Amino acid sequence: MNGKPPVDIHFDGYELDTAQFPHDEKGDYMHRIDEKVTDEAALTIKNKGPDLSWIYLEYTDDMGHRYGDSPEFYKAIALADQRVGLVWKAVQYRQQQHNEDWMVIITTDHGRDSATGKGHGGQSARERSSWMFTNAKNLNEQFRAPLASATDIMPSIARFMNIQIPKDKAYEMDGTPFIGQLSFINPLFSYHNDSLRLHWTSVAKAGTLKIWMSTSNQYKTGGSDAYQLLGTVPIADGKASFRLQEKNSIFYKIVLETDQQTANYWIDKK
Repeated sequence: MNGKPPVDIHFDGYELDTAQFPHDEKGDYMHRIDEKVTDEAALTIKNKGPDLSWIYLEYTDDMGHRYGDSPEFYKAIALADQRVGLVWKAVQYRQQQHNEDWMVIITTDHGRDSATGKGHGGQSARERSSWMFTNAKNLNEQFRAPLASATDIMPSIARFMNIQIPKDKAYEMDGTPFIGQLSFINPLFSYHNDSLRLHWTSVAKAGTLKIWMSTSNQYKTGGSDAYQLLGTVPIADGKASFRLQEKNSIFYKIVLETDQQTANYWIDKK
């Protein structure tokens, strides 16, 4: 599989089908594609109940880029809400008729510029902000944490599906599960004059936290990295510090690890 899991069912590429979805100047054809995709997705979920489904609606994105904060954009949001509602009904059907447990997560892929609402890619608060909705019942402290992020979605899905992530991959993974038990949230890293300072908000009242460091990045090319244990501290301490003056590296990969989770950070000395 070359590391890529197979996709059993897909509905994609309709923007290339100009016969079924002729392009118009206003870009409304993309809404018709969104309708097609969600119709097929809802039927597939209702009839086949895939283990994992991913759906992307593009019309709101197109209207935002074209018109920014505008009636066209707000109309597109209302239409997207109807499309999501169709899929949600299919999920409810599976829950009721097959006694299945489903977690639904809805998010946007980026924010928009604060001046017009059209573009993105900068560092303004609006461009860096996105939102998440979920029906999950066992939300933890991370879901409401100030630094909650879209990167939290993947580890949350893995936890919901009981997928055990190997340690070498967990060390490289961004994000914190927003469901289930946690040991800490809001890890903060700082480095100055060869001194590494760590702070976190403790969730667990007992237990220990391990701090690991690596000065290599062989993982990037398919290899593995050796991690050195800098120390083990009580989670309840909420802070730790280490001197790294003898490590002689242009960067450090730092990992915080407990029984429930990991968090990582890169320190670039260049």
